[in-house]
Amino acid sequence: MKRYALLLCGGKSTRMGSDKGLIIYKGKPMVQHAIDHLQSKDFEILLLTGNPAYARFSLPMRADEIPNLGPIGALYTGMLHTQSELLCVLACDMPDSDPSIFSHLLEHLGDADAIVPSFEGRMQPLMGLYRRSLLPQVEAQIAAKNYRMQDFCSSIDCSIIDLTEHPEFGQAANFHNVNSPKDLAQS
Repeated sequence: MKRYALLLCGGKSTRMGSDKGLIIYKGKPMVQHAIDHLQSKDFEILLLTGNPAYARFSLPMRADEIPNLGPIGALYTGMLHTQSELLCVLACDMPDSDPSIFSHLLEHLGDADAIVPSFEGRMQPLMGLYRRSLLPQVEAQIAAKNYRMQDFCSSIDCSIIDLTEHPEFGQAANFHNVNSPKDLAQS
């Protein structure tokens, strides 16, 4: 069975001032780091973006079915356009994340509908595993006009695994979001 990763590249990048995924980070576009990490673990990748500039990465792309909903809209779109029962979700602005985290999450998923890591007390819903069977709950969340992924995770059977003290994954770099020019300069 194919393993699908939904790579979220469609944010507004308001703080950055330009499309985050295309900004050069450590010598290549930020999204390329995530692509390389996911491909190293044999994920089929769907880029969730409406920006035609991402076509240069030669991967399937989809614009959000319902624009301007943020990550919940991207999850909805990904669920509609993949057949895999389990979807890996990763934001393109986490270029130093270790893709082995997803294997670790899978080991701990059990019967839960989703699993996301937490780090230093903060849930990381844009680095998680979600069952495609959650589509009706995603639709209900959208219908309720509640687009927060944290709220969605709280409303479903979502396991949260704290990786803060985990020797292999508990480094801040795994969960660092590059959201602004200041973040980029500090990375």
